[in-house]
Amino acid sequence: MAQATDIFSVNTILYPTSGNLYDRLTEAYLKAGQKDKAKQPYKKMPKTNPGSKIAIKILYTL
Repeated sequence: MAQATDIFSVNTILYPTSGNLYDRLTEAYLKAGQKDKAKQPYKKMPKTNPGSKIAIKILYTL
């Protein structure tokens, strides 16, 4: 799972406006049991996609 988080992390740097990548990175962190790290991408996601009510809702559940 570490490879997945590394790949998604690099991709968010390469494609910083892709909200989908932040979502996938969060899912990878959650599957790896890293709940604290899972919050970080979702904190950035509303900035890349301000209309994403789903991202804001999920952030509050973390």
